[in-house]
Amino acid sequence: MKCGEKNLKFNKAEIDVCPSNYSPAVYHIKENISRNSGVCIDVGSCDATLGIEMAKVTDMSVYLLDKSADSLDIKVKKAENTGLKNRVKPLPGDVHNIPLEDQSVDLVVSKDSIWFWKDPIKAFKEIYRVLSPEGIAYVEGDLYTTEFDYNRKERGFSKKRKKNKNENVVEKLVNILISANIKYFAVTQDDCGPWVLFKKAV
Repeated sequence: MKCGEKNLKFNKAEIDVCPSNYSPAVYHIKENISRNSGVCIDVGSCDATLGIEMAKVTDMSVYLLDKSADSLDIKVKKAENTGLKNRVKPLPGDVHNIPLEDQSVDLVVSKDSIWFWKDPIKAFKEIYRVLSPEGIAYVEGDLYTTEFDYNRKERGFSKKRKKNKNENVVEKLVNILISANIKYFAVTQDDCGPWVLFKKAV
């Protein structure tokens, strides 16, 4: 790995993923989970690609968690087009209050979502709460600041995300996880960006 990496009490922590290509992340996750079936949540679920790909390479039931009804409708249609309608389902809700029981989820994945979280500490606590005793979470850890940008073509202001180059993302994520009282985790970073991995069991 070309960039610095910090691992804390986590086995098989290396990960090689690129934001433009889910496949390396999907197969890395599949190789490091202890079971091929069970329940998976794709938090935020972006365009649902990660969740759908996990359903393709495992026998898991995948829930696409999103608080936007319109976004969920789009994701459901995408899942239907893949023939995975029976195993990829919408789950209306928020990462800060996941509408599932304690220890009911075997795998939590998330990409392009964390910078929407209002309270990352609370969000990670919720993810930890729903994880089964042998469950595992893979969360892309890019942190952005928000600024307003004037678009001359559209003649107005719009929000855009901007990475804070002066911010030590890995260190900040480690501090968030410690504050969330998560004991077994790793934060990895390479040219493709940071990822958070954590579990309950060792």
